[in-house]
Amino acid sequence: SYNWGMGNVERHPGRLPRETRTYIARVTEYYREAKS
Repeated sequence: SYNWGMGNVERHPGRLPRETRTYIARVTEYYREAKS
């Protein structure tokens, strides 16, 4: 989402660029690891 513009992730979830999908997955995994 950092490179796709504010709100676009919510408005167009099926059209995310590959880089954005990878970024979201990576950040989510880091968050889960830090939380446990």
